Amino acid sequence: AVCDGRVEALDGKLRIIGTAFTLYTVICTGFRGYDQPMEEDYEVLKAEGLGKLKEAIRYSYPELRERHVKAHKRLFGRVSLSLNDSDEASRQYELLFQYGRYLMICSSRPGTPYGQPANLQGIWCEDIRSVWSSNFTVNINTEMNYWLTGPCALSECDEPLLNMIWDIAGAGQETAEKTCGCRGWAACHNVDLWRQTTPVEGEAKWAWWPMGGVWLTTHLYQHYLYTNDRVFLKEQAYPVMRGAARFCMDWLYQEDGVWYTSPNTSPEN
Repeated sequence: AVCDGRVEALDGKLRIIGTAFTLYTVICTGFRGYDQPMEEDYEVLKAEGLGKLKEAIRYSYPELRERHVKAHKRLFGRVSLSLNDSDEASRQYELLFQYGRYLMICSSRPGTPYGQPANLQGIWCEDIRSVWSSNFTVNINTEMNYWLTGPCALSECDEPLLNMIWDIAGAGQETAEKTCGCRGWAACHNVDLWRQTTPVEGEAKWAWWPMGGVWLTTHLYQHYLYTNDRVFLKEQAYPVMRGAARFCMDWLYQEDGVWYTSPNTSPEN
């Protein structure tokens, strides 16, 4: 805390005497990956937090805000949209367009350790246990979140999603084999932080739907189309896409010359 007067700590409370006050806060997580144990040692987490705090207090609030705006503009300032300046409805559409890009930039940051994709509620959820648990619903919602990244010049924001798809491709091998009797990998409609890929409790028409992994692989190829990153395509995307294709080859069955999936459901129809 930085104050132009005096700050006193007593019985877990802060008493602030002055006219200007800046408070620095740091939040750490014990999450170390879906396949790793949680870090439960408070001293380890405390040391991690203090390290971040010492880095932050090197800068004044105006300096931190300037750094924040600069980092944000690097992504946000790439695209403009102008429909009709004299029309109020057009201005509202322009605002909505940029608001969608803002939400993506805030909810899916590249280069963040243990960073996660944009989930159902985003980063502003006020609940400890939110509706649908703030999971990733991969029968349409997660995909819709990321349709804009390439066309709207935000391919860097794909990074948390691409990393999650890589994780799911590993975790989903057991689901494909033991739940579906197939090769490759599969993911059902609801994925969480711990990369759950099996069907969740609920009605079969939406819970028992193992095509989530297939849908997610479309984002791997879209990322390549907008970045032309052939190393990514070869080393990260293709192995995952191949595993999803193998699952499809085993999951499909043929009847009178036509290929079907079974059960055959459209969970958001």
